[in-house]
Amino acid sequence: PVVTLDRQEIHLWEKVKETEDGRGDVMELVGQQLLLNYCYGHKNSSLLFFPYAPSVNFINHGSLEDSNAEIRWSELPYHKAEWLDVTIDEMKAKLKTGLLFDIVATRDIRRGEEILLYYGKEWEDEWDEHVKEWGAIK
Repeated sequence: PVVTLDRQEIHLWEKVKETEDGRGDVMELVGQQLLLNYCYGHKNSSLLFFPYAPSVNFINHGSLEDSNAEIRWSELPYHKAEWLDVTIDEMKAKLKTGLLFDIVATRDIRRGEEILLYYGKEWEDEWDEHVKEWGAIK
């Protein structure tokens, strides 16, 4: 199962100063919660999917050549496929889960072998940039 989130719900804000009238705070967007690293979504969409089944904790990124699994919308009866045709606002208004996706092997996986998904070239490029910047901080 997946929980649907609005990307704005995981923004991190920092107080910059109080408003001039003293009734509030001026806030600055400083980042996003770590939860984003465990969500699936499209960069041009505000909708995110957070899978919460325990098995997703054992899946990692693999290169295009090394990946051995992929994500597909579930065919189980609990999956509400009709939700895929609603607007983003309607999806965000739903207060329960109804979407399911499956992790499907794309080849035989040996016992003890790690399950790897290919997150895509854009993700890899962003990760490489993050590692480079992280290592540069002294």
